[in-house]
Order: sequence, then C-alpha cells, then structure tokens
Amino acid sequence: MKLCSEMFLLVLIQIWMLKWNSENSKNLKNQLQED
Repeated sequence: MKLCSEMFLLVLIQIWMLKWNSENSKNLKNQLQED
C-alpha cells in the first residue's frame, strides 16, 4: 500500500509539473510577443 501511494504521488507531481510548465511557457511566449 505504501508503494502504491508513493507511485501515485510521483505521478501526481509529474502531472502537476507538466501542467505548470505548459502554463509558464504560454506566459513566457506572451511576454516575448508583447515586447
């Protein structure tokens, strides 16, 4: 059970990082275009 929860956490963190990275790259592109 502990192993399962750790795997779940790892996957959750990876998804969150991907989401955060994609949102950040959008913001960066918008800032670059505004200049």
